[in-house]
Amino acid sequence: MWLLIAPALAFDFDNYRLSGAPWEAGGGLALVSPEVGEVGEWSGGIAGIYANEPAPGLIEGLGTVRMAGAWVPVRNLRLEFELASHAAVLTEHGQVGALGDAELRARVPVLHLGDHDHSFAIAVQPVLSLPTGRSDIGVGAGSLGGGLTVPVGAHLSPAFRADANVSVLATRPAVVEGRSMGTWFGYGAGVTWSVIDSVRLAAELTGRVDLVGVPTMEEMPVDAGFSVAWSKPEGGLGAALGVSVGIVEGPGAPAQRVVLALGYREGAPKRLHVVQGPADLDGDGLFDDEDVCINDAEDKDGTRDHDGCPDLDDDGDAVVDTEDLCRGIPGSARFHGCADGDGDAFGDAEDACPAVPGSVLGCPGTLGVTAQR
Repeated sequence: MWLLIAPALAFDFDNYRLSGAPWEAGGGLALVSPEVGEVGEWSGGIAGIYANEPAPGLIEGLGTVRMAGAWVPVRNLRLEFELASHAAVLTEHGQVGALGDAELRARVPVLHLGDHDHSFAIAVQPVLSLPTGRSDIGVGAGSLGGGLTVPVGAHLSPAFRADANVSVLATRPAVVEGRSMGTWFGYGAGVTWSVIDSVRLAAELTGRVDLVGVPTMEEMPVDAGFSVAWSKPEGGLGAALGVSVGIVEGPGAPAQRVVLALGYREGAPKRLHVVQGPADLDGDGLFDDEDVCINDAEDKDGTRDHDGCPDLDDDGDAVVDTEDLCRGIPGSARFHGCADGDGDAFGDAEDACPAVPGSVLGCPGTLGVTAQR
């Protein structure tokens, strides 16, 4: 049943947000981490929440379904969106339901020291609150709002991390039970223990102070929260179960709150890692660290084929192989790389009688005439 209630409840009594993204690796129940994530990473989730007496005397119970998403489009920028749907049980008017205010957030890191296991980081997160909720039943501020959260975090060891938040959220002042409310200073601190890589336990203390006028103790509510979360560091499905109790009960700090969250995180796209083997600049099959001539390919002609250098004169007779008529046999340039075995001034390649000295085609007398015919 939908009821229009007098504007005495023109205030958002649901101060719980999925800022901590409990399905994220390292995320807590409510505190914001200064971590942004890697480019291309995205996540989304849904949470069912029940708060008992979030506004004593006005709202007996508040059931909420919250939906949240996040994306890292570029380096050092995380964008987030969150929207809630409420079912409230009002003390005087029965059960009503409505959307809550939507929020847009952007997180930017400003400082990071150390490595993943031992680090200290600070970020800033501007917040824009859109008036999509019903302020007349206490689940919307009734106006545009804005603020800033400063998350601070430290990895004390591979298994332990600590986080702290300070924030300010301003909306149009509203009158609740005769008092103007609407601008809050929030704070929180907590620790997270990774029992194993995929299971975390967290304890958090959060509170807020009304900045309009001089607040009483009831206007400075404090929550203590405890949660257990499961999510894999590389991404995938994640879930969390959390409970909180109002140490100092007041507007937005229920006597008890239960949170059950389920989400999914897709890690950054994997980049193909090409393993580079030893270099071979000249492509002759001999790696450069073993190649004497890294820019000149080995000619693999059966002579000194393991040094990586081309052998231009295999027999070492000062006549290059391409002009050597007797390649592989030392000779002289006079005889085009050939020897003159019988010493008759005819190189062996041109000598008709290479073993017998002669003056006619390298042959003597009659042999020469016969050879000539």
